[in-house]
Amino acid sequence: MGDVHAFVVLGLLVAVIPVLWRSHFAHLPGAVRLWLISAFLTGFCTMFGGTYGALMNLYLLALRQGKDVIGALNGAFYVGMALLALVSGPIVKLVGGVRNCATLGMAMCALGQMLFPLPSLLGATPSLAWLATTLMVASGGLTLYAVNIWPFMASRIAPEKRAYGFAGHLGLVPMGGMVGTMLSGALATRLSGSSQASTLGYAITLSASGALLIAGVIALLSIAREAPLEPAQRAATPPKRGPWPVAIIGAMVLVMIFDVSGEGVGRVFQNVYMATVLALDTQTVSMLLSYGQLVAALAVFATPSMVRKLGLSWTFVLTTLGMSVGLAVVSTVPHWLAAGGGYALLIGFSQMARAAKTQFAMEVVEDAYRPHISGFMQFAETSTVFVLASAGGHWLESGALSFARLFNLVAFSTALAALWFYLFFMRTRKQVLAVAS
Repeated sequence: MGDVHAFVVLGLLVAVIPVLWRSHFAHLPGAVRLWLISAFLTGFCTMFGGTYGALMNLYLLALRQGKDVIGALNGAFYVGMALLALVSGPIVKLVGGVRNCATLGMAMCALGQMLFPLPSLLGATPSLAWLATTLMVASGGLTLYAVNIWPFMASRIAPEKRAYGFAGHLGLVPMGGMVGTMLSGALATRLSGSSQASTLGYAITLSASGALLIAGVIALLSIAREAPLEPAQRAATPPKRGPWPVAIIGAMVLVMIFDVSGEGVGRVFQNVYMATVLALDTQTVSMLLSYGQLVAALAVFATPSMVRKLGLSWTFVLTTLGMSVGLAVVSTVPHWLAAGGGYALLIGFSQMARAAKTQFAMEVVEDAYRPHISGFMQFAETSTVFVLASAGGHWLESGALSFARLFNLVAFSTALAALWFYLFFMRTRKQVLAVAS
């Protein structure tokens, strides 16, 4: 049955690629298309929805780790992201630009993911210190890649075409996640044989996903280091840098804290919920998660059309409220169909909201501050998920919270992101930010 679902999903993917090429990717320059190869591989291989997102927690369950340890290790992943986000701005300058920084990050992520399950491949049991350290290497690398996505897009794409680039990147990540989740679940099941608790199948699949990221490193290295400038641009005098947009950055940080709470908890604990509370096997969990990624991939490509009709601000507000609805579905109906459908709503709307808020952030600050606002937003996101993953795992293991209660709490906090964004950016500062609304 799992093979049938895999063929269905992959068939849908093949069918939509020509449509997406005409509607989105044909509008983008060659350098951006090369970058999008790395976006697909990020989705396929990493914690952003693909192989690691689907299998890492199941691997930890096979190692007989409790929910508190799983939460703490997921927290370590986000600690690595948060630490690198804080210093990403200086690192960009040190290594010579956003492309070089992103390439370094992807190489680090590949190394960390290959090393994470290495003891199991060698017949040993990995220590918690080993697991946490390698996860932090991978996540730190992922941050150096992620914080440079939006400055790169904004610098290489004309303003009227940027929505295609932002949506294209955020669509390819869940599309890669869909394929990675489906194939990795099937591969891990086959390699593990009949034993659901076998760690070898998980270890081989997780390590292979790290090796596959090397292709992303090659794609990034193939991009010309600097964007070619038009003659008029070369002759123009660079504008003076204005003061730090402290209020705007602070407001976006607060939006991120609330907005990623639901998505973060969903990504960290959804597969644990399916495997423990709903008692679903690995292949079924992977299948349901892959369908969620498929919905997300298709939904995010509708974002440019939605932005044209509603503007960036209303697109963000409405899709953020949609994330809350998806979490509510998961929390209120303890059934595999509700779990899969609610997760699809959560991830689909989260990618649409991410496309809108990141483009908004890039357009409301000067070019010189784009890497800084991107780094602060990334730090806010990863720090929030670290706290929720660590605390959530402890609460779940101790019985202080049920999965349903945890999902309901973050559904509410996600809705607060929409409210805060509306109050600060759309109501009180609308005249200042009209260009991005």
